[in-house]
Amino acid sequence: MLFKQKISTRGMTPLSLCCAAGFLFGIGFVAGVYFFPQSPRNEISEVHETNSSSSFINPLLACDQFSSVSNRQLNSIKAGVSKYLSSAQKENNIQMASVYFRDLNNGPWFGIDEKETFIPGSLLKVPFLISLFKLAEQDTAFLKKGILYEGGRADYAQQYPPSVKIEEGKEYTIGELIERMIKYSDNDATLLLSQMISTDQIRASYIELGIDSPEDSNYVITVRTYASFFRILFNATYLNQEMSARALSLLSQSEFKDGLRAGVPKEIVISHKFGERWTNGNEPSQLHDCGIVYYPNHPYLLCVMVRGKSFDQMSTFIKDVSKIVYTEVDKGL
Repeated sequence: MLFKQKISTRGMTPLSLCCAAGFLFGIGFVAGVYFFPQSPRNEISEVHETNSSSSFINPLLACDQFSSVSNRQLNSIKAGVSKYLSSAQKENNIQMASVYFRDLNNGPWFGIDEKETFIPGSLLKVPFLISLFKLAEQDTAFLKKGILYEGGRADYAQQYPPSVKIEEGKEYTIGELIERMIKYSDNDATLLLSQMISTDQIRASYIELGIDSPEDSNYVITVRTYASFFRILFNATYLNQEMSARALSLLSQSEFKDGLRAGVPKEIVISHKFGERWTNGNEPSQLHDCGIVYYPNHPYLLCVMVRGKSFDQMSTFIKDVSKIVYTEVDKGL
């Protein structure tokens, strides 16, 4: 059965147009929604099961041994990224960047300025997705519920606007809106979805994940903390295997191709999400891209967050970091 609900966003103020999990806290898209930098309690111990039914996940269920990048290779990757970062800053192509890499085969990690905080922007559509899919686990009809879009736009500047937007007067299921939120990073779809979940339901997800929930517009996030959301999905430690795999499958369909995606061969699958902070004043803009690169039999997690004046230069920086990491991983395996 298709449930129908009329929802209008007409007359809503910018403060009500919130991003991802912070939507219902009244935080605007431009300001974004942020998290406090997390303590080591948010780090997940790696214990894997190798016979997962999905190529997108690797559940933490049984102890196994995996080959992983060596310390020598890890140091080589970090050295290459650090050298490029220093060069980009010296040439004034970027102002600041943080990088986080983790070998997902129970392997090592490194961070470069990983304690620096950034405005996440649309990156927070991922924890919002997690909250929505948690409801779908509990209510099998949830994703089939219909919503009539009666208009109203999240009128915020986007450097990378969605190529496809929801249309006024059309009805969409929650599942269809989630797909548009992730695939196209559609703010209007996200706004509409925010009215289908309560503040308490959103908070519950953060509490269960051991992460502070967003409460106001002063939140920021570190690259290492944000990476935890992708590890949670990859390891199926919060959502069940079906929903974790479904989330990562949606993230692999992102139309944003100018960051991590541009740094690896087209045949390599990437599940990722970008976020941007667009400004027209003296403050630097921001661009981020975070996700899982499914190198054959050796997936790895890579997150890059950048501040700078030019989106072209920031996207090029993310692309080049992705290429450096992929080349080193490919060379050593």
